[in-house]
Amino acid sequence: LLSRRQRQMCIRDSDNGFAIDGEGNLLAYVGNAAEITIPKEVNTIAENAMSADYQRGLNTKKVTIPSNVKKIESGAFSFSKIDTVVIEEGVNEIETWAFGDSEIKDIYFPETVENMQKGIFDTEEGLEGLTIHCKKDSQVEQFFKDNTPEDIFIKQYGDYIACLLYTSDAADD
Repeated sequence: LLSRRQRQMCIRDSDNGFAIDGEGNLLAYVGNAAEITIPKEVNTIAENAMSADYQRGLNTKKVTIPSNVKKIESGAFSFSKIDTVVIEEGVNEIETWAFGDSEIKDIYFPETVENMQKGIFDTEEGLEGLTIHCKKDSQVEQFFKDNTPEDIFIKQYGDYIACLLYTSDAADD
């Protein structure tokens, strides 16, 4: 699952399944917990760290990304089977395709993320059943208004909005 070099550089948390290098990069999660919070030692979630294509996070249903994480790299959650992702205030950067081709159903964003790149949810097959939760009138809401994925439906509830995303086939149902 990890290259020899990655294994040599890792601080392994075998009890919890996290592989973290000496620079604070989460290289992989290979544990079996249904719910996880990214450890405080992590400042970056690296490419493929939670990718089901690499057998990572296969039994995980919910991930909380706390404020110590500053960056989510491209492909970090690619092809993920995780149901819910909660991103707390303090995450500064989310790269293109960070959640690409994933099966995430609910994702919660903080009010601000300094640098969110277009295409964080890009997929070849289209988004189906994804709900993006963010605070109304927030920087994140404006990002999604300016960079709207196809077939978006915005629903307001209280001070929050939910952007419901469907493939064109699902929107016709």
